[in-house]
Amino acid sequence: MAPRLTETATLATVMGRVALSSMTDVLDRVQQPALILNREGMVLRTNTAAETGFDNEIRIRERRLVVHDKQAMTRLDQLISMIRSTPDAAAMPASPILVRRTAKPPVVLRILPVDGAARSVFLGARAMLILSNLIPRAAPDPALIGQAFDLTPAESRLAALLATGTSLASASEHLRISRETARNHLKSIFSKTGAHRQSELVSLVSQLG
Repeated sequence: MAPRLTETATLATVMGRVALSSMTDVLDRVQQPALILNREGMVLRTNTAAETGFDNEIRIRERRLVVHDKQAMTRLDQLISMIRSTPDAAAMPASPILVRRTAKPPVVLRILPVDGAARSVFLGARAMLILSNLIPRAAPDPALIGQAFDLTPAESRLAALLATGTSLASASEHLRISRETARNHLKSIFSKTGAHRQSELVSLVSQLG
């Protein structure tokens, strides 16, 4: 009897690992960072997209996801507590967690329940976390932006940087122009594109990426 139980346990573990790998690898193909948590809130698996985006403000430490944003860390701890206390068969209603970063765009954490073989008693997978905006978006081609909206080369370069989520201040430093010049370029970009806010501009320009 013991060998059969051992064989069953091994098979269930293999099936669970395959299921976990499949879920995270599929998201890898579309550059979507994701990680799997067990019932104790510990990280079972991360995909390459997540590992590429981790830094001093969002990282894995001792198999736990840690964020520098204190408010977000408090909410993450609450999420872990909910995972521990919620029965496997029950739903886990949880709103997204916004993680603010000092020099990069904020990251949004969304939780998805793990069902089926991946939630094996031998693996204990309980939830998947999707991390949006962890990896910087690639900047659209400035020349294409210029052609689409009749922008000057300088305006096109600024619009391309802003489309990645870079702040106006950081973009001005990167382009080695004054903040006043950057603001003037932005006003001209707004006029030519019809955008009224930077978020609208980012959404508009990102479609050319």
